[in-house]
Amino acid sequence: MCSKRVQYLWIALILLITLLWVGFQLSERKVLWTDEIYTQKKTIDAHSYADILTLNIFEGNKSPLFYIIQKATCDICSFKLPGYTPAISMIHDERSQIIMRIPSNVYMSLGLVIIFYFFTCRFSIWTGLYALGLGLAAPMVWMYWVEARPYSLWFLLTTVQLCLVQLAIAHPEKSQKRIYNWLLSVNILLSLTTIGTIVQIGIVSFMLWCQGSYRRKWTWIIPFTIILFYFRAAPGFTTKAYFFWPHILDSVMPEHLMVYAVYGLMLGYFFFRKKPVGNAFFFMIFLLFLASACFMLYMLSLKKTSQFGFFTRYFIYMVSADIIMMTLVSRDFMQWARRNTSVWINTGIFFGGLLVCRALWIYTYMLALGTYSHTPG
Repeated sequence: MCSKRVQYLWIALILLITLLWVGFQLSERKVLWTDEIYTQKKTIDAHSYADILTLNIFEGNKSPLFYIIQKATCDICSFKLPGYTPAISMIHDERSQIIMRIPSNVYMSLGLVIIFYFFTCRFSIWTGLYALGLGLAAPMVWMYWVEARPYSLWFLLTTVQLCLVQLAIAHPEKSQKRIYNWLLSVNILLSLTTIGTIVQIGIVSFMLWCQGSYRRKWTWIIPFTIILFYFRAAPGFTTKAYFFWPHILDSVMPEHLMVYAVYGLMLGYFFFRKKPVGNAFFFMIFLLFLASACFMLYMLSLKKTSQFGFFTRYFIYMVSADIIMMTLVSRDFMQWARRNTSVWINTGIFFGGLLVCRALWIYTYMLALGTYSHTPG
């Protein structure tokens, strides 16, 4: 087992290098846009580390982790964004595009590799490859892979958080202290990324408490305290959601929702038969994630006036949850079908076909969108 994990680690390292290379190619082909320019010029270049830590920046999100790492990266590269005026909404500068997006490229690439490595070590390399395929077929992964904003950092930390939750569920009596120490660290990093993480930290903490093995209150008290501190300092912008399903279906793929509905019915059937199988507990966590997103959209849609519209990227934490949940669901269906060879084969064809169709769709969608249509040089 140990030698296998070493082999998987080498594969993960090669995969990470490959994804980073892909990210650099994408960075060259995507011009900088308004939000990236504003944050870089008005926050990263114009303020010190002390200003960022003491909330002396004019950003809707004042949580400092992204800005600190971004500033450190730019300092190491001796970089400041040139040629900025308030009228500029897009900048074509290959050096700026690459350097400013180094952290985000690392976050997204590392998040995808962690998904692959986690499922490979827990189940099999085929499960890991399937999980990686789901990640690479997610629209928001491609849309925000090299965005010089906190979204890919949020994706990475959510991925790590949910993988740790999976370990805590799978081993409720084993390695408890180590798992929850890691979970505390990740929750703190999430709380320093954006105040929006209060939802996922709250859901995870509540569900693990319900499981009966989660007695370390500091794992949620410390992150909550940090989030409330930055929430009080956040500017009072009002936001309205003008759409519902487009936001949901960008973060949770529509075909997955249909699979989840069938999966829920199967879990209900096994429950009444007193045969608890599958990943029912994690499925409840995912449903609470989804319900929180729906509730948030509903409440924001009721607002009469607003300064800003709601954007799907604020749900990027749902992308990690969807990838992990779909991998677990597909594996459960394969396990349930294993006694009948023909059913098992057709189940594999079904899930593989869904992935291939989604991959083809995202390829044509990104081409039509033209996000990476700029030719370097």
